[in-house]
Amino acid sequence: MHISSQGNIWFMSDVPEELIEYVFSIVHKIKFLPSLKKLGLKSDVTTSDENVIQSLIHAIRSHGYGKRFNPRIYQTLGFSLDEGKWIETISRLVRLGYLTEQFELVCPNCQETIEVYSSYRDIPLNEENKCSHCSHEFEVSEKNIFLTYSFNETFELDQDSKSRELQDNQIVLTRI
Repeated sequence: MHISSQGNIWFMSDVPEELIEYVFSIVHKIKFLPSLKKLGLKSDVTTSDENVIQSLIHAIRSHGYGKRFNPRIYQTLGFSLDEGKWIETISRLVRLGYLTEQFELVCPNCQETIEVYSSYRDIPLNEENKCSHCSHEFEVSEKNIFLTYSFNETFELDQDSKSRELQDNQIVLTRI
C-alpha cells in the first residue's frame, strides 16, 4: 500500500477486502491542519516560525492541554516565538473551525473557574457574582475573564508526519 502526497491510496498487490475496508475506515478519520502559509496570515511566516508553531501545537497536544489552553501556553511549555504570529495563527484556526475560543470567569479570591462562556456578550460584566467554590462575592470585571482555547475535536498529531512527504508541509491530525 502507498499513500501519495495528495492523499491517494494505492494498493500494490491483491489485498483482502476486509483490509481495504479497515484502511478506509481509518483514513476517513484523518484531518489535515493546513500549513501556516496556507492559513492566509497577514504577517510573513518564515520556515522557522512555521516549525516553532507546529512544534508548539504538537507540545500542546502531547502535554494534555488540547482541551484547554491560554494564548501564553508557549511560555509555560518553554517556547520562544513571535507572539503576534502565534496570536494570529490561533485566531485563524478559530475562524477555520479547528479551535474553539472560550471566556472563563475566574474567582479573584480562589482563582477557580466559575463559569465558561462561548461568547463575550454573555459574560455578566459589572454584575455581582458569588463563587461556588469559596463563596467570595465580587463584581464581575474584565480582569476576571480569561481567554482559553480548545481543539474542536479530539485530534492527535501523527508522530511520523515529518517522515511522510505531505503536500505543503501539512500536519496530520488523527481523531481518537
